[in-house]
Amino acid sequence: MNISIKKLRSCLFGLLVISFNFGNHFKIAGMSISQCIALIVMLFSVVDLMEIFPNYNKLKKEKRIVLFLILAWGVISIIQVLWVSDMAWWKHGIRTLFINLLICLEMCVLFKDNKDYLIVMKSVELSLLLSIMIGLYENFRGVHFDSDPKDLVYGFLNIRGFIGNSNDFASWIILCLLGVTLYYSKKKRKYVCIIEWLLGAYVVRLTGSRAGVLSVVFGIFFILVGNILKLGEETKNRLPQKRKVLHILGIVSVVAAGGMFLLGSDVIAFINNVSSASSSDVFRLSIIEDSLKVALKYVFIGAGADQTTFYVGINPHNFLLELLADYGILIVGIIVFILWKIFIRIFESKKITGYGIACYAFVPTFLMISIASSSMARLRMTWVVLLLYYFVSAEQVEERKYRRRIVLRTLERSNLEKLQVR
Repeated sequence: MNISIKKLRSCLFGLLVISFNFGNHFKIAGMSISQCIALIVMLFSVVDLMEIFPNYNKLKKEKRIVLFLILAWGVISIIQVLWVSDMAWWKHGIRTLFINLLICLEMCVLFKDNKDYLIVMKSVELSLLLSIMIGLYENFRGVHFDSDPKDLVYGFLNIRGFIGNSNDFASWIILCLLGVTLYYSKKKRKYVCIIEWLLGAYVVRLTGSRAGVLSVVFGIFFILVGNILKLGEETKNRLPQKRKVLHILGIVSVVAAGGMFLLGSDVIAFINNVSSASSSDVFRLSIIEDSLKVALKYVFIGAGADQTTFYVGINPHNFLLELLADYGILIVGIIVFILWKIFIRIFESKKITGYGIACYAFVPTFLMISIASSSMARLRMTWVVLLLYYFVSAEQVEERKYRRRIVLRTLERSNLEKLQVR
C-alpha cells in the first residue's frame, strides 16, 4: 500500500476521534460529521478489511482477540433479533454498537506499531484540550451547547459539552486524560501531562459528577502507587512474579473484605449514611438490582442491544453490567480479559516502566468512571482508549523483549569471540 495513503487514513482516523466531541450536532446531508469521516475512513480501508480475516493467524495475539470479539459481538447482536422485546430500542442500540465495532476494527487494521498509535494519542490529546475549552466556556459564559428545555425545569445546569449529559462529559474527559497519560509515558513529558490532569480535573469537578471526581482520585492514587512499586523494585531479590502474586492477593483480599462487609450489613442504610439526601445512590442501586435480574435471565446470550433500558426503564449506569445484560457472558468475559491483561502489564517486564504504571492506573480508574456515565459502552472514546492501552502496552512489552534479546545475543557473540581469541 502507498505510504501516503496509509498516512492519510491514519490522519483521517485521528480527525474522526476529534470529531466525536461534537456528537450529532453538526451535520452534512443529514449525517453527523463523525459519521461522514467514518464513512470515508471505511472506504479507504475496504481492501485491508477484506484481507484481515483471511490473514487472521498471522496477526499478533492481541489483535486476534479483538477481531474475535468484533466478530462474536456482531453475530450475537444480529441473532438476538429473534428474541428481543422491543425492536425500536434494538435498532437504536445496534446502530451505536456497529459504529463502535467499526472503530475497533479500524484500530486493528490501520495501526501496526507504536509509531502509528502516536497519531491516535495526539488526537486524544487534542480532543481533551477541546473538551476542556468547551467546559470552561460553558462554565464562565453560562451557555450550554447541548441543552434541553427540561433542564431548566429540573435545574440540570451543569456543563456537559456536546456529549449529552454531565456524567457522560465527565467520563469523556477522564477517558481522554487516561489516553494522555499513556501518550506522555511514551514521550516522557510529565509536566505537560500534570497540567492537563489539573485542568481536566477542574472541568470534571464543574460537571458535578461525584463518580467523575472519585475517578480522578483513583487515577492519581494508582499512578502514585505504581511509582512507589517502581522505587521498591531496587531490591533484586524481589522477582516480578513474586510481586505480581503478592499484589493480586492483596487486591483479592480487599475486595473480599469489602464484599463481606456489604453482605453483613444493610446496604441501603449504609449508602444513606454516606450519601447526601439529594444524591441518587439508592436509586442507582435499584437500577443495578433490576438490571442484574435481566442479566441473570439472559446470562449466556444477552437480552439484546439496548433491551435492558427497555426492561428497566433506564440504562444500567454500569459498563460491565450493561454488557452482561444486553450481550451475555462471552462478550463480558473477553472485555474483562482485556482489562486484566492491561492491568498486569506493570509486572510483565523485569523493570517497571511508565507504560506499566499507566496501565496499572488505567483499569481501576476505568472501572470507577464506568459507573458514572449512563452508558459508557456507547461513548466512542471508550473503545479508542481501551484498545490504545491494550495494543500499545503489548507493543511496548514486545519491543522491550526484542531489545533484550538483541543485547543478550550481542553479549553471547562478544563472549564467544573472547573465547576464540584465547
